[in-house]
Amino acid sequence: VCAEYGKNSPSEQCNCCIRRFYDQCASNRQGERYRRLRKMTIKSRCPTRVNIMNNLDKTNFPLAIHTLDAPPRLTPSNYPMEFRDRVAGRHKQPLGDLFGIRNFGVNWTRLSPKAVSALRHAHSRQDEFIFILEGYPTLITDAGATELSPGMCAGFRAGTGDGHQLINTTDDDVVYLEIGDRSSGDTAIYPDDDIQAHLGADNKWQFAHKNGAPY
Repeated sequence: VCAEYGKNSPSEQCNCCIRRFYDQCASNRQGERYRRLRKMTIKSRCPTRVNIMNNLDKTNFPLAIHTLDAPPRLTPSNYPMEFRDRVAGRHKQPLGDLFGIRNFGVNWTRLSPKAVSALRHAHSRQDEFIFILEGYPTLITDAGATELSPGMCAGFRAGTGDGHQLINTTDDDVVYLEIGDRSSGDTAIYPDDDIQAHLGADNKWQFAHKNGAPY
């Protein structure tokens, strides 16, 4: 028990009990204690998390980590300001970057209730893959709505033009892994919105209206 939170409260800021607290919650991941754990690990002063963040720009990468120790992405969204509220309930924790992986990205992503994964989009060169860990999201594509559940996966081949996104229509969190390559010269189309994107030489996304006018 943590003195900072009182004798009857879980040690939500204690550096030494994060894993134990997680193990106690593993059998009840949709419960309130697991929700508190998620908030705790994002804000935690866990020394493992601090060390990882300090080494992000170094070559001394960790051999292995616990997923919940991964720090959240510093920039919640790369979208222009007009669209950022649309993904306000999306929380990403990059995993591949922590190990110096450059050819593809891996994100541990959580969608709060009613949140969406992204604007519906399709890539010209980037293949994408998702694996559902928890919750029941709805996959939206040109084919319509497809209900997903834990253990299900989906892949999105580059160049098809078939826009996709996940929507969490439920009252519980959705957690999934997303994997995508980092092909240079990639572009993205957004069939439902006035926006298009191009991956620049600096590996940063550049956004414009569909008529070419920049945001």
